Order: sequence, then C-alpha cells, then structure tokens
Amino acid sequence: EYMASYHWINVGVTKNKKGKLNPLHSIVKQYSEDDLIIVKLDIDTASIEVSLAHQLLQDKDNVYHKLIDQFYFEHHVHQKELAPFWKLSM
Repeated sequence: EYMASYHWINVGVTKNKKGKLNPLHSIVKQYSEDDLIIVKLDIDTASIEVSLAHQLLQDKDNVYHKLIDQFYFEHHVHQKELAPFWKLSM
C-alpha cells in the first residue's frame, strides 16, 4: 500500500550547492532509496533551473541518482519570437 506525500516549499531557492535553500538538499535529508521520488523542477528562472539540473546530472557521488526515480524539467530558453510576450522574464 502506498502513502502519498506531497511537499510544496513556497520559498526562494538557491543554486548554491551547499546553500540552505538548495531544494536538492531537502531530498537527501528527508528521503531514502526505498521512497518513490519524482522531481519536477519548474522555477521559471533559467539560470537557477539549469544549474540545479546540472547538479543532478553531474552527481559524482551518485547521491541523487540513488534517490530520484523520475526527473522532469522544462528547459527555458531565450527565443526572440517570444520576447515581446515574456519581456524581462526571459
């Protein structure tokens, strides 16, 4: 039998690998390999999202690879055709 566990952390995040607000650290601290962990990375700030995605992909110690079962990521890119609509958020 499965038990649902959802976590919404509505605070700013940091891409700093050792930062307190790096969301990847909370995964390591709170879960084990026996848990089903699905991560959806959607911060809408490309510089932070890409850095966090790279931290997962370049996991030399396999800490995240052992814990995270599925990873979803929307890669935000700068596309000049969308610039008039997205303005400064690109």
